[in-house]
Amino acid sequence: MEDASNASENPRRRYWNFLTEEKTSQTFLLLSLILGATWSFTETFIFIHLETVGFTRQDLGQSLVFSTFIGILMSICSSRFLTKFGWQAGISLALVSYSLRLIGYTWIGQNNYTLLALLESLKPLGNPLMMLTTGFFMQHFIQIQDIAIFQSLFGSAYFGLAKGMGSIAGGLAIGYCGSFTTFQVLALLCFAAACLNFIAPRLSDKKKEKLQQL
Repeated sequence: MEDASNASENPRRRYWNFLTEEKTSQTFLLLSLILGATWSFTETFIFIHLETVGFTRQDLGQSLVFSTFIGILMSICSSRFLTKFGWQAGISLALVSYSLRLIGYTWIGQNNYTLLALLESLKPLGNPLMMLTTGFFMQHFIQIQDIAIFQSLFGSAYFGLAKGMGSIAGGLAIGYCGSFTTFQVLALLCFAAACLNFIAPRLSDKKKEKLQQL
């Protein structure tokens, strides 16, 4: 009882205990770093890349109409999707959407408005889906007394560290390798992270089932 009361009174110890003991939260926060950096990169450099290809700001603004409608549909269906497939599926889908967008932007040519609209329609499956998935994760996997800790850690990781690193590292990578190569490499990393995040928990569950049967 004394140790529990000291932990509750010491914020540093509560943060440390949360980071070292909550394995599921550790995985979520690590993935949020990857998604946050990718989100920052795309928001910073995609419009610049598209303008160099030949699209005007009016073209980019009109393409946002498609993402708005997709975002509304996603908000309506997200709860059922996350309940059925889990938070891992939500994060994996967000990573895959970034992967498809980044690869698509390396293929896009001037006046290819159809591909531009298609790629921008995937935008709500990135950061907006991540926010919905975070809310779902907090509701189902974080205890009430730990919500404030998780929110502060997630905010620092996603909106702080990851966002800053995405812009800085992205700028350095584009300056060294060029936008096309950087987009392709980041797309590959996002796809690999999505597959690992989606498949690894299911393999672990099957392994546990086999051990229980023995």
